Amino acid sequence: GTFTPPLATGQWQGRLFITARYQDQGNKGAPSLIASTQVELRPNRVDAYQPDGYQGGSKIMSADGSFFYAGALNDGDHLYFKDVDLRGIGELRITYNSKELEGLLELRQHTPDGPLMGTATVRPAGQWEVWFESTIAIDTASRGDLYLIIRAKNSKSHQMNIRWLDFRARL
Repeated sequence: GTFTPPLATGQWQGRLFITARYQDQGNKGAPSLIASTQVELRPNRVDAYQPDGYQGGSKIMSADGSFFYAGALNDGDHLYFKDVDLRGIGELRITYNSKELEGLLELRQHTPDGPLMGTATVRPAGQWEVWFESTIAIDTASRGDLYLIIRAKNSKSHQMNIRWLDFRARL
């Protein structure tokens, strides 16, 4: 059969767990067989202020009060996303801002110092509330924990903010 998630339209930002269960009628002298499985669906766009875990930074509201973001991120801080399935994903697009921090965003698997999947450049805007996008190409179809780590090239005291992470399909 088919199933259409009830939240399949609009700007859905949560997670949906679907559990399928089957039980047959059994047979003469044989008990019924039971099987079940669960699938987790996530949106392609993830609010950066809602990771599964983080080191450093905090949830901050925009100056106009219209949205939240992961803010006050320093060199070495990271966002953690548990058990992400990258099959069919070709790139991670990150929406960020930085007044003065110049550096890289590293995408790593399994742990903060795990295998490096790729990097994206961070450039300063000279002011806050000007948002940029930077992209990390993804060439693996694995599943596991992901860490997005901030690496400053200039002063270690400069900060940056991250608004969204967009997991984009492989074309």
